[in-house]
Amino acid sequence: MKSFLGKKLLFAVAHPDDESFLAAGTIYKNRQAGGKNYIVCATFGEKGKSHMKKPATKRELKQIRKRELTAVAKFLKTDGLFGLGFPDTQVNKNIHAISQKLQVLTKKIVPDYIVSFGPDGISGHLDHIAMGKISRGIAKKNHIPFLAFGAPPALRNNFEQIKTRRRHGKYAAKVDHAVPNIKIKIDLIQKRAVVKLHKSQTGNSTLSPDNSKSIRSTATGYEYFVQNQ
Repeated sequence: MKSFLGKKLLFAVAHPDDESFLAAGTIYKNRQAGGKNYIVCATFGEKGKSHMKKPATKRELKQIRKRELTAVAKFLKTDGLFGLGFPDTQVNKNIHAISQKLQVLTKKIVPDYIVSFGPDGISGHLDHIAMGKISRGIAKKNHIPFLAFGAPPALRNNFEQIKTRRRHGKYAAKVDHAVPNIKIKIDLIQKRAVVKLHKSQTGNSTLSPDNSKSIRSTATGYEYFVQNQ
């Protein structure tokens, strides 16, 4: 395919930090190429694990992660950020409502590409899988090309080991990773700066203490995508 950089991209994710670990470098590079970036986030990740020194309630974590996502969008100078605020871990129970909202935004933005999760959900997280299903449906309905986030080689090669460290969220019993067919070279310094804005998830480290969360994505100079899922 021709490069999708320099185009109008709509990134549809499930939780704050999905956009950073999987596509911050691409968002930054797309803007450099003259493109526009929009982020739609279904939840604010209030049921996720907090890596802050002071414990936070789910209500507090929701607000913290919302602020972190807003800071990321500001840092990346995105053209639009839409936090839908649906309950964390409940995307699959709100498919119709989320689809309606995403359809309205898609009609308003008219993106050249919709970018979201493939059937593997990268980590197998059920929220990821459901958001990907919603996004593919909207892309098909509006005749818009769809791109799926691709799992980095380090994740695909070490997934069985990483699975044993998962403690939060709901996951599919089996995950079959698609092999990415698009590789975007990114500015690693910029990506690490973005990831660090999610302090509740990364603590004081560039990488998340939960290695399954980081999927070693900030240790590589590339981001990966899959076309035609």
